[in-house]
Amino acid sequence: MTQTPAGWYPDHQQPVLRYWDGDRWTEHTSPYPSGPPGDTGARLRDAHQGHDPRATTPDGEPLAGWWQRVGAVILDGLIVFAVATPLALPWWRDVFEVYGDYFDEISATGSSTVSSFELQSQIAGPLAIIGVIGVVLNFVYVVGFLTWKQATPGKLALGLRVRQREAPHGLPLSVVLKRWLVQGGPQALSIVPLVGTLVGLFSLVDGLWPLWDSRRQAIHDKWADTNVVRRRR
Repeated sequence: MTQTPAGWYPDHQQPVLRYWDGDRWTEHTSPYPSGPPGDTGARLRDAHQGHDPRATTPDGEPLAGWWQRVGAVILDGLIVFAVATPLALPWWRDVFEVYGDYFDEISATGSSTVSSFELQSQIAGPLAIIGVIGVVLNFVYVVGFLTWKQATPGKLALGLRVRQREAPHGLPLSVVLKRWLVQGGPQALSIVPLVGTLVGLFSLVDGLWPLWDSRRQAIHDKWADTNVVRRRR
């Protein structure tokens, strides 16, 4: 049996569209899309087939496009990087010194007494501290701003907000934490060999998920039941 996809469909009790969330009818309604004269029939057929061109939340708020979300992630990444780099500088110096000594020895003698395993062991500690700094800073940045403004600075710059899919106002801390746990939490495992590769693959899939999802939700949005919307206020 084919399940009817989520979308706006004609309400048989009144002349409006009602939102079907994929499992049940919601209380959210919307007027029929307006259009040029003579185009009403085509628009009603599109609505009936679930092809309404408007991508919105159940109560009609427009959803953010994928490239808008990517732009916000890039802006946030630059901000976090700018703050994290000076904080982690002492440990980056340790890493550079280890590599510097290693390559100096190779340049002078043509070989090194330090094996690649020993080299990795020497930088493992500093890299772990750098990773922890990044995770903690990301947690404070994302959780703090989403709780305060319902958006990070990157999202604010592009007019985006994060909201609960079924509740337009307020973003409880519990929802923010659930969202971050899936989106930012895996960073804590990214420094572990092999596991880091799997984490990177998951993060890639998570970021691409809105491209084919009917609700434009990433995996972390689905877990927390949130949407990223366009809201210039």
